[in-house]
Amino acid sequence: DADKGYSAEGKTYTDTKDVEDIPVKEDLSTPTPVPTASPTSEPTQVPTQTPIVETKLQALPVGTKCTADDGTAIYKITVSDIVNGTVTYMAPANKNAATVNVPDTVVISGVTYKVTAIEKNAFSGCKKLKKVPIGKNVTTIGSNAFYNNGLIQLTIPSKVNKIGTNAFSNNKNLKKL
Repeated sequence: DADKGYSAEGKTYTDTKDVEDIPVKEDLSTPTPVPTASPTSEPTQVPTQTPIVETKLQALPVGTKCTADDGTAIYKITVSDIVNGTVTYMAPANKNAATVNVPDTVVISGVTYKVTAIEKNAFSGCKKLKKVPIGKNVTTIGSNAFYNNGLIQLTIPSKVNKIGTNAFSNNKNLKKL
């Protein structure tokens, strides 16, 4: 029939106006598959976590000679304690510096120590040294600590109660203490 279809090149084409819409029914008689594995209280994969490493600070042993964390000077541990540790200033890292600071406190290996003394001969022979601010915790200045250097002026903190022999000898430019 010409109204129902036509053919061309060996294929038959049908006019869709006579085609009925056939509804598709879902087959609900087949149950949903049940999982075969039973749940467990244990996870199937172990979660990975970067371990937390705690660094415990430790005071260095008494008598240890070491450089401050900032690299400015060498110190000797005199009281080994995380909270109340003390050190003696041994020598500047740079013997040719014009100004060297003896601080109130110093950090060594992450631990803060009070600087309570200046070692004997600490600045002896530092010819270019002109100025040394001394921290408020210093109580002792060792013998020959400032012997034969270029100091012009020095202020000694009020807590200093012991000054060794010849601590300031042979300083031609030192006019005022």
